[in-house]
Amino acid sequence: MNPDSSDLRYIMEKILILDFGSQYTQLIARRVRELSVYCEIHPFNKIPALDASVRGVILSGSPFSVRDENAPTPDLSAIKGKLPLLGVCYGAQFLASAFGGEVQPAPSREYGRAMLTVGDADDALMRGLPKTTQVWMSHGDTITSVPANYKIVASTEDVRVAAFHVEGEQTWGIQFHPEVYHSTDGTQLLKNFVAGICGCKQEWTSESFVEATVRELREKLGDDKVVLGLSGGVDSSVAAWLLKEQGHEVTGLFMVNWHDTTGTLEGDCPWHDDRVFAELVARKLDIELHVVDLSADYRTRVVDYMFAEYERGRTPNPDVLCNREIKFDVFLREALKLGADYVATGHYCRKAEETLPDGRPIHKLLAGSDPNKDQSYFLCQLSQEQLSRALFPVGGLLKPEVRRIAEEQGLATAKRKDSQGICFVGKVDLPTFLQQKLAPKKGNIHEILPAWPKYVREEVPAEGEPTTGQLAALAEPWHYTVRDGKKIGEHNGAHYYTIGQRKGLGFGGGPWFVVKKDVAANVLFVSHGYDPETAYKKDFKVHGLHWLTETPRPEAGSSDAETAGRISICFKIRHTPEFHKGYLELLPANGDGEPTETIVHSEDKIHGVAPGQFCVIYDKDHNRCFGSAEITV
Repeated sequence: MNPDSSDLRYIMEKILILDFGSQYTQLIARRVRELSVYCEIHPFNKIPALDASVRGVILSGSPFSVRDENAPTPDLSAIKGKLPLLGVCYGAQFLASAFGGEVQPAPSREYGRAMLTVGDADDALMRGLPKTTQVWMSHGDTITSVPANYKIVASTEDVRVAAFHVEGEQTWGIQFHPEVYHSTDGTQLLKNFVAGICGCKQEWTSESFVEATVRELREKLGDDKVVLGLSGGVDSSVAAWLLKEQGHEVTGLFMVNWHDTTGTLEGDCPWHDDRVFAELVARKLDIELHVVDLSADYRTRVVDYMFAEYERGRTPNPDVLCNREIKFDVFLREALKLGADYVATGHYCRKAEETLPDGRPIHKLLAGSDPNKDQSYFLCQLSQEQLSRALFPVGGLLKPEVRRIAEEQGLATAKRKDSQGICFVGKVDLPTFLQQKLAPKKGNIHEILPAWPKYVREEVPAEGEPTTGQLAALAEPWHYTVRDGKKIGEHNGAHYYTIGQRKGLGFGGGPWFVVKKDVAANVLFVSHGYDPETAYKKDFKVHGLHWLTETPRPEAGSSDAETAGRISICFKIRHTPEFHKGYLELLPANGDGEPTETIVHSEDKIHGVAPGQFCVIYDKDHNRCFGSAEITV
């Protein structure tokens, strides 16, 4: 499939996935792509034009219940009964409840493995599945009745309507997750849908996607010069190949940012190995490679910050600072010296541009297509100027696709392991690393019991809006003293530990978690067990709000409802695939129009909320990154 014009993503056959906020949505997309079928993810309330290329639609799961007042309700009038449609978990429950069925709370949350019994082996979705097969359940509601024309085609011991087919339509619903590893025949079921029911020919390849990506880049960049941060890893290597394929001038620039090996763990890919791989890739792709030593800037602008933060008792994120201060500042300036119009990196994230009514362009940072590799978290402190110069060629690819391209192109980095640990330093033994500037100092460890009497705060009323004072009180950190818990051990310096840390405390009988540290008194406070009140928070303060666009806050609208200074958001407090839902509370502004205090309220309790870390703020669809703030607690 090699058309001469138009974007391949719009003319090749594809599956649309309508996202209701599930953490598994991107995994569904990965499984569909692994079947050699192209797919796109779109918010449930932003359904694109249904042209001839759309062969079927999948409705994702959701953290919402269909019984919730604000539950997502898509308009399926142009889809149901007209295109093949598969509802997964929430998607299935919506298809049942919205068309005359009933959904009720399950007697207990259905989470984990279950044995599915296929009731109709001739059903197109069930075809080829064994009579019984293991599936993965994850839902709190269950379908208790279905409309008359809904035929039940599979059940489990606890879920009678595990799968159904709408007679007279190519519409199915399943109350389990076929995309996860624990569903042993999930891939076959998805193949039945995308190939057997939707009729997709399974001809899509990463090469066809690459061709479309190259075309986009060529149209965007014209004859502009691109300087690429060639790190010696597979991601920047494939980014280099993509840029080279478009026929523009590409120059590689390798950064040396750290020479000292104190505290680093042996064998963690030192920079000189990285340079060798960068040179091999540059030679293979026939691009010029320059080397620049930025270690002085890296030490003063990243490592010294890290030492200072630990000394103050906070938990820094040097990788965020590395991107803001080094990759998109010092490195950018070096690239400009080489005549660069743009700087490209191997980050898994995407960028979009928009023109405001007054004609000014803004550059939006979007999450990468691979949920397990998305690196937008690390770019949360960039400025508009930095974003305007940035390119992320692999942001629309999944990691397996990147490795496949590297192998097909014979790049030396194809099977090289990903770097881990501190940006450009690698894996470190933290106490040993910090001892370069922070001397060991004996101190006591005190246990805080879950029954600590001060764990009592004013309850927020069940009805009506909580007051600003009540919300602020919820975000106040717990204040412990040595009199609040018994001494159970000693440590070598409170500044060596992080909030939420479990390993390395030096005594048994655990699990033990660090819940607070007082670096002034050199005291470490810990709690025992996996789910103590001490280790989790739902409300916490942040400061230093930094917005990626000139908009001072996420726009109010259909997907970002704002009421009295509260903004519905998704957010992360660390680099993981999971997003948390909640809202941002902007307390009364000062004379400059900035809020005097900002509080994050999470729907669920979060483990290890640590001062100094970045809370990165996304829209409710966890697609666009709006900015970040530093955690205060």
